Amino acid sequence: MEAARSALIAGIAICGLAVVVLSFLPWLTFETRIQNGFVPEVNTSFSGLDISRARDVESIAQAETPRDDGWCSCNVAIGDGYFTATLGLVLIASAGIARIGGRPALGGAAAALAGLAIVAIAGFDGIADWSAIVHMDNIPVTTDGSVRLALYALIAVGAIAAIDGTAAWTMSRAPEPDEEAYDYDEDEEPMEGTEAWA
Repeated sequence: MEAARSALIAGIAICGLAVVVLSFLPWLTFETRIQNGFVPEVNTSFSGLDISRARDVESIAQAETPRDDGWCSCNVAIGDGYFTATLGLVLIASAGIARIGGRPALGGAAAALAGLAIVAIAGFDGIADWSAIVHMDNIPVTTDGSVRLALYALIAVGAIAAIDGTAAWTMSRAPEPDEEAYDYDEDEEPMEGTEAWA
C-alpha cells in the first residue's frame, strides 16, 4: 500500500508541474469571422495569462476600445492562467505535505480540491463560445475564438490530479492491516474439515 501511495503522491507533483507549464501555453486562437477584402485578416493566439471568460465582445463597449494594433477585447490584467498556475503550485505543495510532511491524508485532500478547481476554471474556458474584438490597422475586427490543445490538456491533468488526490486521501484513511492477526506458527498447519471444530 505504501508503494501505491507514493506513486499517487508523485503523480500529484507531476500534475502540478504540468498545470503550471500548460497555464503559460496558448489557450485560444482568434480568427477573422468574415473573410473579405475590406476587413484585415486576424489569426492570433493568447495564453491563459492573457485571457478571461469574464471579458469578450459581449461585455465590452466600443467606446472603451483602444486603438493599438493587436489589442484584443479578451485581454485582462490577470488572466485565468494565473489562477490555474497558482493551483498547480498548490498541487506541488500538497505532494510535499503528503510526502515530506508525513500527512498524506491532508495532502491528498488538498490536491483533490485543487484539481477540481483547475477543472472548473479551465473547463469553463474550454466550453465557452469565444468571440472578441481585435484591432488591426486601426480597424476593430470581430473574431471567433477556437480552443487550443493546451487548454484541453489542462482540463485532463486537473482531473487526474483530483483523482490521484482522492485516492491518496482514501488510502491514508483506510486502516492498516493487522499482520499479527494472520501470523501463524511455522510448525502449525491450519486445520481443515471437522478437525477445525474439535
